[in-house]
Amino acid sequence: MNTMRHYREIIAYVFFGVLTVLLNCILYILFNHFWGYEFANGIGNALANFICILFAYVTNRTAVFCSKSSGISAFREIVCFVVGRLGTLVLDTGIMIFAGIYIGAHYIPNEYQNLWGMAMKLLANIVVIVLNYILSKLVVFKK
Repeated sequence: MNTMRHYREIIAYVFFGVLTVLLNCILYILFNHFWGYEFANGIGNALANFICILFAYVTNRTAVFCSKSSGISAFREIVCFVVGRLGTLVLDTGIMIFAGIYIGAHYIPNEYQNLWGMAMKLLANIVVIVLNYILSKLVVFKK
């Protein structure tokens, strides 16, 4: 039981991180289905990330880091969270444009592009989750 309490924050972060990744992937699939491969890897990826940033802030603030900040401190918290997530959004978008569009369109056969795009989406999400935890723990929700 002490182990669970000791790792509660990490377990909660992983749980909500997985939900965020699932949301991001579902949005990617929907954008790809309705607007095509290039949209899903470009503009769609940015839109999906924006929605996931909002979801992640609410879950990180309330369920992971249990922030009680208010007033100017809460404002600083949300600004730092959004700026940090925008930074990882740029990284995620860069991965998707380079790996998804450039490599996918030029080196991956058409019949495998959707699979390639999803694999790159999962890779980008793993990188982003690790960086976001570090930023949230050390900068945004520091005690």
